[in-house]
Amino acid sequence: MKTNKSEPTMLDRVSLHHGSSHQDTVRIAISILFSLVNSRQPDPDKHYVLIADQVFIRNANWSLVKQLLEHFGGGVKFSGESELGVGTGSPLMDGIVLDRATGKSWIYMKMGTIGRIHIGIRTQKSNSTAKTIAEYHKTDRDGPAIFQCQDDSLDKKNETEMMEGVGQVAVCFCEMLGGEIDGAPIRCDFQKIENKSGWKGRYIDMLIKLVGFFSRIIQIDIPDSIDFSIVDWQPVRDYLRPPLFN
Repeated sequence: MKTNKSEPTMLDRVSLHHGSSHQDTVRIAISILFSLVNSRQPDPDKHYVLIADQVFIRNANWSLVKQLLEHFGGGVKFSGESELGVGTGSPLMDGIVLDRATGKSWIYMKMGTIGRIHIGIRTQKSNSTAKTIAEYHKTDRDGPAIFQCQDDSLDKKNETEMMEGVGQVAVCFCEMLGGEIDGAPIRCDFQKIENKSGWKGRYIDMLIKLVGFFSRIIQIDIPDSIDFSIVDWQPVRDYLRPPLFN
């Protein structure tokens, strides 16, 4: 993001010297940014990787996350109302009958307090039929299924794990942009996102559909590369130097 030099911003140089809330916010932005940029790079050896299994979002400053994405050359914004938002079923389940056989897995969404959305993986331990938890959702107690991989050409376990992260990022974007569901502001009902950065182009397509299903149409701008020179890495060097360089 280009800025007017006469109007310096708090993002003139991203620093890791700040407190835990700021550091968590930077990690979230970097994790999402890596996933977005990797989706355009077909060679896995050239992917950016953040060394972390999960990235905590409980202290997220979503306004700053949005600014960071823009500062690195990316960006997300709502661009209109979504027809997907009026449906009662996930657009990723169109034409798919949920397979509840033992051992099968899928991604579900669950709403607790209105507006709060949880995304998780459900693995069927025994054969069962759907149970009604609400008049308009015929599903199991975890909530309606929003994705299940039934493509035998894909690694179904990996695809399911990847899509858990995609679904979580979709909710994060909705909260960051002020999205609403059933008239209430959307909030993440989970404390961390699964850090699976090996995204492919199809995950961006499914991310856009999920955001549209939860709230509105989203526009995502993805940079071709990442300029790491705007990050102050001194705290990392200070942390590593004692055991490695003394």
